[in-house]
Amino acid sequence: MLDSIQIGKMVTHDGKTLALFVVELSPGGRQPIALFWEADHRFAIDWESHVVYGTMDWIEWVESKPSEPQIQRVYLSETIIGNERSDLRRVAVEHRDSLKPELAEIPKTVDFPIDFSGRQRVPVTAEFQFQGSPGNRSLVMVRLIHEGWSR
Repeated sequence: MLDSIQIGKMVTHDGKTLALFVVELSPGGRQPIALFWEADHRFAIDWESHVVYGTMDWIEWVESKPSEPQIQRVYLSETIIGNERSDLRRVAVEHRDSLKPELAEIPKTVDFPIDFSGRQRVPVTAEFQFQGSPGNRSLVMVRLIHEGWSR
């Protein structure tokens, strides 16, 4: 059930006009919704930004920390937390099913052309894996599939 809609904001990204809203649903909490302007003069829902996708349920995955790689649609943010070594790059990984971001290492072997300049969060589709001993696993990006949630 839709409880409320925050005032939308119009933005232009990659030559596309988008209207961004945050809706309050009960049950379900707050969820962002992006609408994009189509050529026939109407807005359409950006379905990928509204629908959760992952090859494993996010909550189950971060709680069990299995070693099998999983593909997830997430938001990435730059972080200085845990970046005590300058040769190690880490990002905050946010998923809409979780209140707490996870820190992920990005090895130098992963092609990572994301530029965070002027952006707080960047939506991406990426493959992640928990690595390390069973009692001490850390999140690692295995592959950046692409910036955004669809192509």
